Amino acid sequence: MGLGTKGGGVASAKFAHKHGAFITITDLHDAEYLKDSLFELEGLPKSLVLNQHRFEDFENNDIIIKNPGIKYENKYLQHALKHNKQIETPISLFNKFYHKPYIGITGTKGKSYTTALVTHLLSVFNKNIIAAGNNGISPLLFLDKDKTFVLELSSWQLHEMGIQKKSPHIACWLNFFPDHMNYYANIEEYYIDKLQITNYQTENDFLIVPFGYTKLRNIQTKAHKFIFAIDNLKDCRLNYNESACYIKDSWIHIKNKSEDFKLLSLKAIAANFAPHQLELMLASICITYIYVKNKNFTLTIIKEYLKQGLATFKGLAYRFETVFQQEKLTIINDSTASTPESTILAIKSIQTQPGILITGGGSHKNLSYSHLANEIAQKNLFVILYSEDETSELIRKELSKIYYDKYLIVQNLETALSQALKLLINRCGTILFSPACSGYPVFRDMFERGDIFSNYVSKESIQKYL
Repeated sequence: MGLGTKGGGVASAKFAHKHGAFITITDLHDAEYLKDSLFELEGLPKSLVLNQHRFEDFENNDIIIKNPGIKYENKYLQHALKHNKQIETPISLFNKFYHKPYIGITGTKGKSYTTALVTHLLSVFNKNIIAAGNNGISPLLFLDKDKTFVLELSSWQLHEMGIQKKSPHIACWLNFFPDHMNYYANIEEYYIDKLQITNYQTENDFLIVPFGYTKLRNIQTKAHKFIFAIDNLKDCRLNYNESACYIKDSWIHIKNKSEDFKLLSLKAIAANFAPHQLELMLASICITYIYVKNKNFTLTIIKEYLKQGLATFKGLAYRFETVFQQEKLTIINDSTASTPESTILAIKSIQTQPGILITGGGSHKNLSYSHLANEIAQKNLFVILYSEDETSELIRKELSKIYYDKYLIVQNLETALSQALKLLINRCGTILFSPACSGYPVFRDMFERGDIFSNYVSKESIQKYL
């Protein structure tokens, strides 16, 4: 139920077929929208029901594998339950078939980036590492392989894990602020789903949380707690089952009740990370350090391998990705910024002024944009918005409330880029593409949106604007 475009539905169908099931695929979208996923399933025996769901499909099949974002209150799922059908998701199947320890990473912002960085760091120590989950790679495809999983976990996937009473061995909760308010009734519901990442951990497990988010810092858990912070933790008292990773005098430290030692020099690696990515880097170091410290690596080797991994990490597409740099002109693709808070973090990391922000172009998810408007005004950014876009209209209204009129409204993304370049006198400054909303319905998703922007900024294409 819900083939989708990110690979989860494709992997579920392949997994079911591999285990002898007859497959019906049902999705509300048409074949054109789903063409990439359908291409992946060419030759696989299946019944296709597109542009609709039908009650008979939920009555005549034994097992329903649903897209994680579909609520159980859905009328078709309720119909299946009335007929005693088994409802699963990719993550529920993973937990039923995979019984080894694994790493789980969640957060409102930075999940994909941290998952990619942890996987990169661990691959220096161990080649059998696979990143999967909410990043579009289904763990079901690798269940028969000898792999250690680093799972990016959304709130919806964690909800499923809560039903199964499962939590990762090493769990990391990066941050927490409002998101998906078009799905959840309130922010507390969202928090409860996220909390499943630690609810079923034991004293043999680990929970990694940020010092700067009090609600996360004070979570009650049986697990050993590892705290990360970009500031000196001299006023932080650690309990017997707590450790910390923090920065002091340009050194990354590891601290617990019995010791405090230097792990890495920040100067050697900081150039690879934007300011708002430093916390994600520390969280990644915590995860990697916990995983490898009992694997017969000496501290000297751990330090050297971490330094090597951090120095060679190339970042992740659409996450504050520098896609063009020429003299004093920088263009950044931050298309996966799907909340106002994500865009605020990106704005704070802009290095070269003046700054132009291209934002809007997707679903606002019932989030507030007042803080984003205030940050725009504080940083004196020129803003480019879209016509006939609900998120752009929300941002424009918030800017008008504070009497900020440095914005321009355009028809499409290509015009937005060309106008941004015209506004930068002598081609000096930063163009930040950070939408603060999801990609749909203006784009298929935020990844297609990022692809389109990068194509406009490619070396061949951008010459016509310069």
